[in-house]
Formats: sequence, structure tokens, C-alpha cells
Amino acid sequence: MKSKATSVSCKLVMAAALVVAATFGAQVASGQVTKPAAEGKVESQESANKQSLAVMRTFADTIQVTVGEGEQSKEAKLIPEPLFRFSDPSRTFSDGSVWAWTITARPVVMTEFNCGDRNKRRWGHDLVATSDVRVSAAVAGYGRWAPRESDFKLQPVPEFPPPAKTEAGRLRQMKQFARSLSGSEEWQNQRSELRLLPTEVYRYSDVESGLLDGAAFVFAVGSNPEAILFVEVHKTDSGERSWKYGLARMSAAAVTFRLGDTEVWAVPQTFGSLSTAYHAFSRAVPAARAPDVDTLKKASE
Repeated sequence: MKSKATSVSCKLVMAAALVVAATFGAQVASGQVTKPAAEGKVESQESANKQSLAVMRTFADTIQVTVGEGEQSKEAKLIPEPLFRFSDPSRTFSDGSVWAWTITARPVVMTEFNCGDRNKRRWGHDLVATSDVRVSAAVAGYGRWAPRESDFKLQPVPEFPPPAKTEAGRLRQMKQFARSLSGSEEWQNQRSELRLLPTEVYRYSDVESGLLDGAAFVFAVGSNPEAILFVEVHKTDSGERSWKYGLARMSAAAVTFRLGDTEVWAVPQTFGSLSTAYHAFSRAVPAARAPDVDTLKKASE
């Protein structure tokens, strides 16, 4: 049998519980309930990431890429989403992404946007030609980039098995070749080994031109892209299929690649210029002819 004191205590506890429940219900109804700190932090980070992506998309939208000259020129199309997104706090990059423009298959121009502090107005750009045809780009708020010549070259893959018949089989072969390359970079007398990221960032083909299959891979320091490798299967007029590859820099550092003990590709340290195939520069947010800040905020919502 319960004592009177126990009965009173139970009533008090129940009354307190009812008060708490009523108060919580009122807070929920009025939207005053405070979210857990961890949940609020995640939402804040997601919002910052969306805002940052909107800024980078604005930069990409304000670069107009043209292939060829005169009446034969064509406007390349921007692939609407970044091929790769990264952050690398160890190298003071808080955010970055890689974008590309194409006519049919392999990108003709690629760029990396990066920043050390997303709250600052200036973002770094790495702009590079990834085709052996003449390209140019009107960069809003900066100038016209028109390389005198491209230093992108395709070369045969030596001593490699014939291309597989299936897409999956060829992709395994592409990754096998990519792993056989070793890359390094040197910046201000500091040398770093490049690591191959495990997944290709872009897959493409243009059967009519004889390009049966291709994929782009990223070599990075940390997660920051330093070079792009293209591995492709080409078909000759006689029907023969062969492997080819090409490399493009995505860094102002000196970059070197080896296949076994043989150096197969190297570029010197440089920021380039408006007339070279690689150029590193920066632009402010928002870029000229870009949406205003309110539009950027709306795009990130």
C-alpha cells in the first residue's frame, strides 16, 4: 500500500511533467525550440557549401570558350556541374572545384577555382587548354585568354594490352595504366609526390571522329588537383584500335611524370599569361556581368 507522502510526490512529478510538456509544446508551436549545436553546425556548413558552389558556378558562367578562329570557330559548352570538388585545409584551400568546356568529347578547356578563405572576395583560377586545337576564352572582368599554341599532346601508350570490348573492361585498363604513372611537383624548392584519385572525373567518347572511349583522372596533393590525365581508345581508318594518353597541368608548380624510370612529361613552374596554354590568376566575387549578391544567395538556397 502506497504512503501518503509517496502519493503526493507522484502528483508533484506528474504536475511538473505536464508543465514541461506544455512549455515545450508552446516552443514548438512558436518555432523557439533550439536545435542541437551539432545539427545547427551541419546546416550552417551545408549553407556555406551551397553559397560557395554558387560563386564558383558564377565564375564558370562568365568564361566564354571558343574553339577555332574566324568562320570556323565554335563556342564550347560548359559542362553544367563541376567535375570535381575539393577542400584541402592542410594547403590553406578551404574550397575548390574543377570545371570543363567541351565541343563533343574530351574537354577543350578546363579550369580550377580555389580559395583560402570563402569569406574573402578573391578566388584563384587555373585555366588550361586540354586540346591540340586553337582555343580562346573571354574571361569577364579580366581579359581575353588566347594561347598562341597548345602544349597538350596525345602520345601512344607503350606496351599495353589491346582495348577490351566492354566499357567496364576498358575502364579497368585505363585505371591500370594511370597507376603505372608516377607524378611529382616542385614549388619553391619543396617537392611533393602526386597521388592518383581512385575514380575518374569524366568519361567521354566521339565514335564518329574515331575516339571510341576516354576518361579523365586527377593527380593531386592531398585532394588538391595538380594534373589531369586523359586515357583514350582511338580507331584508325583501317579499323585498328590503339591506346593514347595526354597530360595537362592544373598547378603553377613544376610538374613531372614518369612511366617506370622514363620521364614522359614535364612542365616548369609558371603562372603563365593570357597568351600561354596554362594561366593562373584571380578574380573578385561577383565577376563582371555576374548575378548580384542577392541572386547568388537565392541560387544557394
